[in-house]
Amino acid sequence: MVNTQKIFGVACLLGGCQFAMAAEVYILDSYDTVGENYSIPRPYKKSPVMHVTIIKNGMKFEADKDDTEGCPTFRVTENDIKEYFSKAKVVSNRDYMHEISWSECYARGEITFANGKVGKWRVQKYRAGSLYMDGKKYYFDCQRCRSKVFE
Repeated sequence: MVNTQKIFGVACLLGGCQFAMAAEVYILDSYDTVGENYSIPRPYKKSPVMHVTIIKNGMKFEADKDDTEGCPTFRVTENDIKEYFSKAKVVSNRDYMHEISWSECYARGEITFANGKVGKWRVQKYRAGSLYMDGKKYYFDCQRCRSKVFE
């Protein structure tokens, strides 16, 4: 049996894990890899957002530094992120990777929910997003989000 926690940690240390958050333990499971749950959204129970911290705004993925998309103008507010996580739908890893419009522009930060859970989020300009919480990664899409930042 392969210990995915150690392999994932090594990949992150070597720079091969773009979505890993510092000091976050993230263990791959069947929702994250091509397996029995790859096409099924991970079960997620919504809770109202209590607090949002924005750590990085207007960022661009390293691999895309030469592209022309204007990322410095993608600057989310706390209210944008609160709206995002109240309206976004949970999607499968498969849909996140292959069906949802992707942008090289993103913002990331931390979030606290009313149920006491704390997580680290990442939201892209074209409304794809992810949340790391309790050692799991959740994938989102928010076509219902109407903030001007997503236009």
